[in-house]
Amino acid sequence: MSATILTYHHVADAPPGHPRRDLFISPREFNRQMDFLKQDGFHVASLDVIKNSLTGGEPLPHHTVAITFDDGFEDIFQNAFPILRAHGFTATIFVITGTLGAAVSQGDTSECERYLSAEHLRALSAADITIGSHSTAHRRLGNIPLDEATEEIVNSRKVLEEILGRPITWFSYPFGSFNSDVARCVRNAGYAGAVSVIRDNRVKPSQVYYLPRVMVMPDATLLRFSYYFSALYHIIHRIKNRRRWGEYA
Repeated sequence: MSATILTYHHVADAPPGHPRRDLFISPREFNRQMDFLKQDGFHVASLDVIKNSLTGGEPLPHHTVAITFDDGFEDIFQNAFPILRAHGFTATIFVITGTLGAAVSQGDTSECERYLSAEHLRALSAADITIGSHSTAHRRLGNIPLDEATEEIVNSRKVLEEILGRPITWFSYPFGSFNSDVARCVRNAGYAGAVSVIRDNRVKPSQVYYLPRVMVMPDATLLRFSYYFSALYHIIHRIKNRRRWGEYA
């Protein structure tokens, strides 16, 4: 099915010496990318709309795209949200409940990662931005005991539902780490679906609990950004995914 799910982390200028500069997209570049989607007639949809189509609902419009953010950094509210709102776009933000409102130092730099607060989440949710869970403590769920993974999955949902007063229906696996047992826990916990780090710009009904996404890289020119939606991207990553992800691809 022709639906592409984009992944972002930070929308901010990368601080000098930051250990993960690959997670940053500048506000200027993010705005250019949103302009591209608007001007080229892309249909920006929620994950709920995509799942509904995958499970027998209305077919998706041509060039459907969903926008997602992992980790829940504060700069999403400061920089990405105003740009999304100006373009009339929705998005899903996956937050780590154990870092809500926190400022966490990064490596040897003086910089801190600042995370969205409960107040930010309420404001975003009121503006029809979907809030999803990215677990409690951002652990590799496929590598830890299943009971611990279940706690991460279940408790983070409870915390977010208490904050927002509405169901939390989407999950994102930290580091993309999952297996069939973890995916089953996500389903049993009441989530409607989940996203993964399987790389593809197409989605299938069998992948509702590990939907593939495209990670937008900081060096993406508009030409490369357009490549993310192409048949060539799909063909190349379908071959790679068979080797790396096996049954999940």
